[in-house]
Amino acid sequence: VVRQWNVLSKMVDPGEIPEFVEPLKWLSYFPPHGRSDLDAFGVGVDWRRSFITTSVNPYYDAFVRWQFNTLRATDRVRFGKRANVYSVRDAQVCADHDRASGETVGPQEYTLIKLRVREKRGRLAAVDGEVYLAPATLRPETMYGQTNCFVLPDGEYGAYRVRGGDVLVMSHRAAVGLAHQGVTHPDTGEFVPHTAEWGAVDLVVGGLTGWDLLGLPLEAPRATYETVYTLPLLTISMDKGTGVGTSV
Repeated sequence: VVRQWNVLSKMVDPGEIPEFVEPLKWLSYFPPHGRSDLDAFGVGVDWRRSFITTSVNPYYDAFVRWQFNTLRATDRVRFGKRANVYSVRDAQVCADHDRASGETVGPQEYTLIKLRVREKRGRLAAVDGEVYLAPATLRPETMYGQTNCFVLPDGEYGAYRVRGGDVLVMSHRAAVGLAHQGVTHPDTGEFVPHTAEWGAVDLVVGGLTGWDLLGLPLEAPRATYETVYTLPLLTISMDKGTGVGTSV
């Protein structure tokens, strides 16, 4: 395992490494080395124009504070949320340098298509409210041509209730991910989670397999066919999307 200590030991004296627990140490140590290296390369830089862009520089800090306070006062900037890689176990954002592996991996945006189950069968028959299979797609603009829905016969699925009362059928992994997401209300700017409680999964029916879902008649929104059906597909990965696929 490559640790930060090993990286620093290649650049600084090992006895000096403990001092890097202080953020300002990084700020004072590396910039002069960067400048000397650029000078050695022969780069023409007017160093009189260089400045630090953190609160260490009170002049720059005052400018940024004025800028954002002015924008906020005129309702041109608001607090909000954006997609990040998130650690459910640690309950915090997991940035690139926080990970032992997977650096540079970012969020992958999917669109969930709600395929309403026209006729609830088996264990889904007792579910109160509308039930939808929820395939994830990277190409929502092609959904007008849906011909069927795919599930993995031996895949493990669940029926999960989301905000508003609808029940979505997907993998547990997808349900956990969805529970840690939401949308920002366009008028109020309020963050609204996809589930009744942010981070909480509301399992209605568990222990479903793809075999329980095969043959279900579905209503695909705005599709050409009035009814499409659930079919088996053996190449589905339960670690991608929702474990439910759609075909066009």
